[in-house]
Amino acid sequence: MKIAFVKYAGLASGGTEKYLQTIALLLKREGHEVDYYYTNVARLIGRDWQHPPNDINRKKILEEAGIKTVECYIDYKVCGQTPEVWHGTDFFEKFDESEYDIIVSGRQGQPEYPFSEIKNTKIIDTIHGTWASGTHQSNIKKCILISQEQRQKWLSNGGNDDKCVVIPSVVSVPESYPTDFREKNNIPSDAFVYGLHQRDDPSIFSPVSLECFSRLENKNTYMVILGGSSAHRDYVKNNNIDRVVFVDHSSSLDVIHSFLDAIDVYAHSRLDGEVCSAAIIEAMYHGKPVITCPGTSENGHMEQIENCGSWCSTDSEYVSEMTKLCEDTDYYSEKSSLTKSKYEKKYKCSVVEQQLLQVFNEVKNMDNYNVEISK
Repeated sequence: MKIAFVKYAGLASGGTEKYLQTIALLLKREGHEVDYYYTNVARLIGRDWQHPPNDINRKKILEEAGIKTVECYIDYKVCGQTPEVWHGTDFFEKFDESEYDIIVSGRQGQPEYPFSEIKNTKIIDTIHGTWASGTHQSNIKKCILISQEQRQKWLSNGGNDDKCVVIPSVVSVPESYPTDFREKNNIPSDAFVYGLHQRDDPSIFSPVSLECFSRLENKNTYMVILGGSSAHRDYVKNNNIDRVVFVDHSSSLDVIHSFLDAIDVYAHSRLDGEVCSAAIIEAMYHGKPVITCPGTSENGHMEQIENCGSWCSTDSEYVSEMTKLCEDTDYYSEKSSLTKSKYEKKYKCSVVEQQLLQVFNEVKNMDNYNVEISK
């Protein structure tokens, strides 16, 4: 098949973009021809938020795998419209839907532009937010959702149950990675280390993991934040929290997995919560118990960790769980074993890849009747 991926700022550092890139690489490995269309980060009118920038390293990874990347320009988007039209774009000068067997989208909320203008080629729509609305555009053949909580909310917003399938986020793991992370960052080998990996976005900052770390009585503990935002750094500085190590954001799998190999517990907190966190899945691959707390709008991470992690409704519960995992080796071993087991059964890359390939093969064999589906 010849497949096109189309995503606004599609080389950015967010989970949606990384998800699409991972599927693109999978399809290329399977022998399909893959083109990846992405745009600049345009002006957003009507929303006080700045989309994360494109990452040149991600472009390099795709191109080295033989994927053609195509950059398109947008002048601005007016937020809150359905769809949010790409004003002043050259996309349709570079894109011809008739060249492709399947087109892949990725969205958080309402149906995306330019897919509303693509009427004849089969589309696989990947949904990444719990506030996403449904669509009955006839050539959207499948909608891939990433958690059961998200599916229920999507259906309540008008989603078509016949089109949807739930497949968790797909996460790639390198064959090897450096194991000298602690040495490079001056962290004692005998220290107990909590860690968090988060993008540079102050709007999703939650103080919970840092605040609870500051309350620990055991001083042979460290907190490592890979990436994070100015809000994390300001909180540490303003509250005089010791033994917190910040490591610059990186899209390199070597850096990410070297970090995860070095920590003992993944201490998660995010203001809005998660739908299906790739960072949590990466931690689960390493058998790291996950401690987390509720989000303000999304709680798919509760579904992810279940009995292999710790869901804490209060700061005191979070502190207690941090302490128990540090001091009770039997408890830690039990949680680590459960984490590894769940990863192998549900989130292992090869398991998720087979589910995704099944969807693409199913859509390939579907007829493409240009008739709107009524609800």
